[in-house]
Order: sequence, then structure tokens, then C-alpha cells
Amino acid sequence: MGSQKFRVKRVPDPIAKIGGKKDGNFPKNALIAQSAVIAELENFDFEIYYKVTKFKMSLYRKGKDPVDIEGQGNLINSTMKSALGGARAGDKVYFEYIKAVGPDGTQRSVPSVNFTLQ
Repeated sequence: MGSQKFRVKRVPDPIAKIGGKKDGNFPKNALIAQSAVIAELENFDFEIYYKVTKFKMSLYRKGKDPVDIEGQGNLINSTMKSALGGARAGDKVYFEYIKAVGPDGTQRSVPSVNFTLQ
């Protein structure tokens, strides 16, 4: 039969999205309505799914101290939603230090997503 050489490429790192968005302006009530941080591959030929295992939400409100809340899993918890409820238009929200696990079991760091509340 013979042998054949194959080139193998590493699966790229996923990107994070919330409500289908990865940055920009986000209406406050729409962000509060979101339930999870999702890690997905863009422009990749195969269906491979990543699961977010943890992340941190940082809320920077004008004239106030920043609020940092850690999340386990991918869910935006009630503490985070409560903090967002007190935010105003123009405040910044960062979802950062996102970790995700792929089907091979390896943990990947996912770039942060940043929003300005409307």
C-alpha cells in the first residue's frame, strides 16, 4: 500500500462572544438579558466546540471604583447582572481572563471582549 505524508494544523484559538457580539456598543438591558459567554471558532472548516470554564467581568463606571466579579463556567450570574443594572450609558464592561476547554481537553486562553453600554 505505501505511505502518505499529511500536514496537520493546530486548531486555532476560539474567540469569545456575548449575544453574538465580540466588541462595540451594547444596550444595557440587552447585555443584562444575555445568559452566557460563548467561545467559538470563526472561519474554520470543521464543527469544533469549546466550553468556557471561567472568566472575569470588570465594570468601569464613571466616577466610581471598578467592579470585578469572577465567574465559574460560562454563565453570566446574578451578581454580574445586578452590577450591570447599576451601570449607565458610557460605562465600560470587560469580559476577560476567559478560559475555554476544547474537545481534546486542553485549556485555551480566549481574548477578552469589551463593550460600551448604551
